[in-house]
Amino acid sequence: MQPEAESIPVAEQDPRFDADDDRASVNQGDEEDDYELGEGVHADDPDWAEKLLQEAMLVTPEAATTSNRVLVTMLDVVEWAKVESKHDVGKEMAKEGIYTRMRAYMTYRVDNGRKVQPVGEAEKIVHMNWNTLTQLRWDLVGLVTHKAAPAFTTEARREVIEELCVLSNHLKMKYGLHSQTSRAIPLGRPELLLMIKSCYDYPASWEVALQETTLFLMFWYTSVRPGSLLPTKTYKHHLTWKDIEVKPIYLNGVGADKGHLVLYGFSVNITIDTFKGYQYLQGMNLVYQARPVTQAKNILIDLDNTAMALALRRGLVEGYRNMESLRLDRPRIIRRTADGLKAPVFVAKMY
Repeated sequence: MQPEAESIPVAEQDPRFDADDDRASVNQGDEEDDYELGEGVHADDPDWAEKLLQEAMLVTPEAATTSNRVLVTMLDVVEWAKVESKHDVGKEMAKEGIYTRMRAYMTYRVDNGRKVQPVGEAEKIVHMNWNTLTQLRWDLVGLVTHKAAPAFTTEARREVIEELCVLSNHLKMKYGLHSQTSRAIPLGRPELLLMIKSCYDYPASWEVALQETTLFLMFWYTSVRPGSLLPTKTYKHHLTWKDIEVKPIYLNGVGADKGHLVLYGFSVNITIDTFKGYQYLQGMNLVYQARPVTQAKNILIDLDNTAMALALRRGLVEGYRNMESLRLDRPRIIRRTADGLKAPVFVAKMY
């Protein structure tokens, strides 16, 4: 159930690698040579390189998220140069030598992205996933295509893109990268209800139960990673109450309430501009709208009522401390206190 919210045969060793390069003999003679190069593109296809190039040439920064990825990648390359390639500081995006820099940067990311995982009494070194390297490759393709100065000609850009494609495939062979991912754990309405019920059945306090439920529902309605919403000592970009706009919804009453407006629920607009990795970028704002549920069985997954109850509990609504007084008074506008607008939605002892 959806929440009620609007809301890319290994050929003979490539001659571009020197014979004394330790990567030159990697996987020579291996039988498992059908590497995934891209959607519908395989090494046994004689036109695989051309297909990859055609796909790469379609990368454009028109979408806001793509533009932001290109900018974030450029900033990361700048930081890498300060530490690993100081002679390139100030000329990271210079056309001359840009492939050498991008090759060194990509290799650095793969080599330094390894983790050590315990396997019984032994240890296993795990590198980044092949899908992650593929995304990194496209980020660098976009970076070279749109940020290199002076700009590449179409033919020169094709050559650089081809080099990056060959390098990424070579790194995959060297480090044994794969596309396997962990088993997906579903999070649907039944699982969400179990999580929420556990909050209310075993609460540390009523406010804590409301906060945990609001966090679960915020993730479910928006799919935003919780780490982008929470304040910590080192991460000061977080969701505050000024980012949540609440409007009451009234319906004509029936029965004993006939002739009166009855508070039906709230319309909640949530503005999120705290995406980790993009928090310093302008224009990366997304607005999500949540409206009241229409069936009583779904009341536990009603984000607007839960968020409003949390704000009332903390005394952040002018003139009201509980939902009952709000329903009786039927205000047209819900005002938050000045201090309340600045307050984080989610608080912890470490904040």
